[in-house]
Amino acid sequence: MKNCLTTVCVVCIGCAAFAADSPISKGSVSLGGQMFFQSLTDEAYENWRGDGLTTITLNPRIGGFVADGLSLGAETEFLWGSRGSYSETLFGIGPRIAYYFPTRKNRTEIKGSVYPYVAGLATFGSWSCDGGDDDLFIIKFGGELGALLMFGNSAGADVSLRVKRDVYDVGGHPAFGTNVQFGVGLTAFVL
Repeated sequence: MKNCLTTVCVVCIGCAAFAADSPISKGSVSLGGQMFFQSLTDEAYENWRGDGLTTITLNPRIGGFVADGLSLGAETEFLWGSRGSYSETLFGIGPRIAYYFPTRKNRTEIKGSVYPYVAGLATFGSWSCDGGDDDLFIIKFGGELGALLMFGNSAGADVSLRVKRDVYDVGGHPAFGTNVQFGVGLTAFVL
């Protein structure tokens, strides 16, 4: 995990010379990721003993701006969790669409700008548990509200709140769960 964070930091810093005039303008490309921590205790995430699920999730992503403020891209999900004495992992990938709201059009310096955003996303993945259960195919979909604070002309830190709905099959019976996540991350912009 330390190597992943170091890599993201190096990419963010190294891309400074290649940023577009505005990081959210048409033609710009974003590379980034977020980290989420959550503790899930509702019925959909508990095992037969009532143990809840605690997770750490990394979400690397890439997006291209097809219009000013509008980004289309993809996101991966790496989740590590524990439920009682069992550990769980999830790997997934899916589409992401985001709109970054331009603030202060007459601002001349990108550094210090804040871009609020809203995003929709879906993840298709495989969820496995070392407790003997079969791997589960899982679909996650949801939305995200966040803000990106630019600490340079081509890199920034973001915070967001996500609401996701999980849909999976357990022993031939569909199961559903809704979760809320708070995340922090880094984003770099290139041409």
